[in-house]
Amino acid sequence: MNKADVLFVFDVGGVLIELDPAARDAALVAGRKAGAGRPDFTSLPRDLMRDFRLGLVDEPAYLAALSAHFDVSTETILAAEDAYIAGVDPEMVGFVRVLKRRFRVVCLSNTQAIHWRRVSHTLLGPDLFHADYVSHVLHQEKPDPAIYRSLIEAEAAQDRRIIFIDDTGENIDAARDLGWTDALLHVSPGDTIAAVADLLGLQDEAGPADEPAVGTRH
Repeated sequence: MNKADVLFVFDVGGVLIELDPAARDAALVAGRKAGAGRPDFTSLPRDLMRDFRLGLVDEPAYLAALSAHFDVSTETILAAEDAYIAGVDPEMVGFVRVLKRRFRVVCLSNTQAIHWRRVSHTLLGPDLFHADYVSHVLHQEKPDPAIYRSLIEAEAAQDRRIIFIDDTGENIDAARDLGWTDALLHVSPGDTIAAVADLLGLQDEAGPADEPAVGTRH
């Protein structure tokens, strides 16, 4: 198979990165005066969270709004946001590295500046993907068809086969509505790796000597 014919598009949170809302709330409580503030992040106005994900509110304004809302320091807010990013799924990250040896691999993520800084700089590194398409930079987010079209245009992928992996059904449905027929709902690393291998017929192909074959768990 000609690798130029295939473009892999990965979601990040819930696929490559493990998220922990409970740890975020616990960090918030730990930095709060007794009886002060509101209980957890679910009490935040949805418009504020959305606008920060879309890059319509900058980081200082976001931190100031949360600090006032919860009656805590901005340091506590940053600690809570940091706690939300629980870690990486090594199996999926390894799989992306294997695929990148043969195919173009990009990410398409609904995220915000604080989370993305930790994910890209610390956990995944800046070079895991060939390109990053993230909501706070594009000012668009899934499942809005506009963000999928922006990626297609940037990648000149109108005629390419796109294999899209995401852990949210709504995002998968939106991709399929745009013709991304190879959109896979991520449930577990084993299922996703097996599904990709099945799509490409790579179960029996050996990868580079220092990496596992595509389609094997490691």
